[in-house]
Amino acid sequence: MGERVDGYELLEPLGQGGMGVVYRARELETGREVALKRISADEIDEDLWLRFEREALALAQVSHPNVLTVHRAGRSPKGPYLVTELVEGEDLDARIERAGALPPAEVVRLVRPLASAVAALHDAGMVHRDIKPANVIVRPSGEPVLLDFGLVQVEGSSLTATGDLMGSPAYMSPEQATGARSAVGPSSDVYALGALAFALLCGRAPYEGSLYEVLDQVVSRRPSWTRGVPRALRSVVERAMEKEPQRRYASAQAFERALAEWPAAGQRAPLALALGAALRAVAALGALAFARSGPRVSATPARTPAQTPVQSTLTPPPTTAPRSPLELPPPASLDRALDQALARLPGPGLVGARHLPDGRLLAWALGAPGKREASVFELQGDLSGQRVQARPGAVSSRP
Repeated sequence: MGERVDGYELLEPLGQGGMGVVYRARELETGREVALKRISADEIDEDLWLRFEREALALAQVSHPNVLTVHRAGRSPKGPYLVTELVEGEDLDARIERAGALPPAEVVRLVRPLASAVAALHDAGMVHRDIKPANVIVRPSGEPVLLDFGLVQVEGSSLTATGDLMGSPAYMSPEQATGARSAVGPSSDVYALGALAFALLCGRAPYEGSLYEVLDQVVSRRPSWTRGVPRALRSVVERAMEKEPQRRYASAQAFERALAEWPAAGQRAPLALALGAALRAVAALGALAFARSGPRVSATPARTPAQTPVQSTLTPPPTTAPRSPLELPPPASLDRALDQALARLPGPGLVGARHLPDGRLLAWALGAPGKREASVFELQGDLSGQRVQARPGAVSSRP
């Protein structure tokens, strides 16, 4: 390429992410190769620059073998840039695409150091908010490295407006999917680590479909597992992916410890079961049979009202949404008529709606066709049959 940015020569583009283009570059003074991430000057505004600068600050504060090392950040006439170590290897998204599901022991080997890296972030007062396979590169040595801190949330920062949906839909936590900014914290990263582990174990994302279908599933449904995943390991990942933050592991470090204990837990379960069966055999053969099989419990939650997507035209959401008379049915039949009722709300192109456990009713709207944008609305008013107000908040969703 030959183009220069301050003291660096751009050699070739490596990829494009949510906040800019990443290049292989050479530091002119030392000759070493680095990665340089840059945003075009005509696309940058002060808010985006602050986020970009925050990424550099966040990385510089954390020293961990599984976190990308930052060298320098600055501005040039063509836009701000960030210089980091050049990590050679394959990202986990490409590996899943190439190899499919990985062996359980390999998944644990990869996710444990990532959980340790995330714990280091949390100790420094930061939340990553965008942990996913594409943001992890595995070095030729086999060590995973966590990348892309463009959405990191620093403790005390208020750059992200209330209602923003930030992250990658299939891997974001339910609190991120509903735009509940105040609820996003270290536990949200624990959820994403679980979702990452799920993708590696099953060879696919936890939830698939269109944007609104994925958001709907993240909030209300459990992922469908591929056969063959060890039950003990599955239980560890499921706890990390609990819908309610307080039901997940208390920290990324606790999740890492649970993964470390997985082989032992997988071996103890059959032993304990066999011992219990042997003791019960003295009393009755029926008790022995029950001890071997155990009760069957479904992990799939019952459907709640308003789980079906709303089909409507895809129009850009307005800055304000007018009140509109809606004749909603009684709660018992709300799930059957909500689609038709919300479709009559003028303005935004509503494509999904859901009741949350706290009683709020949220609806999602897509932006202009072909754009990866969405808006979330909180519907307020008399849901028994009179008037509902949609209160929009501008949001975005990264691919």
